[in-house]
Amino acid sequence: MKHWLLIMVLLPLTVSGSTITPIAGDKQDTIALDKSLSIFAEFSHKQSATKTEIILTIHGRVDEGFHVYSIHPQGDFAPDPTQLILESKILNLTGALKESKPQTIIDDAFRLPLKVHKNEFWLRQKCSIAKDVKQGLHNIRGYIQYQVCNNRICSLPLRKHFQEKVQID
Repeated sequence: MKHWLLIMVLLPLTVSGSTITPIAGDKQDTIALDKSLSIFAEFSHKQSATKTEIILTIHGRVDEGFHVYSIHPQGDFAPDPTQLILESKILNLTGALKESKPQTIIDDAFRLPLKVHKNEFWLRQKCSIAKDVKQGLHNIRGYIQYQVCNNRICSLPLRKHFQEKVQID
């Protein structure tokens, strides 16, 4: 029975004779994964005859040797897609999240062709102003939820928070 338990524990981590490390093995690896992505947020306004649309752009930079995954789901056994979450009642997300063009690589950790971002990338989301929001400068908070990998180790989903001010007229 002990042998079956050992096989059952190791089986989910073994694919084609290779071991996948789904998250960093020690604290230094975890810190390296978390620090491998930096982001900043900016808002721009687009005025039409009937409404003001606010566009949130997240600019990201991934350290050399690392990559983050596309916003689009890539299959049952692929990593979670990158997501944008707003923690604000001032703005409502409208439309689909967009991203800069990802590149397709064979990801060694998942042994799959996957769409990823290396180096610099952006995410863009249209937003509308919620009803009854007062004019003025508002602080908007949110985060992106992502997985990062360096083909040796991959993170579980991580969060990178941002905070930016937006002027509501």
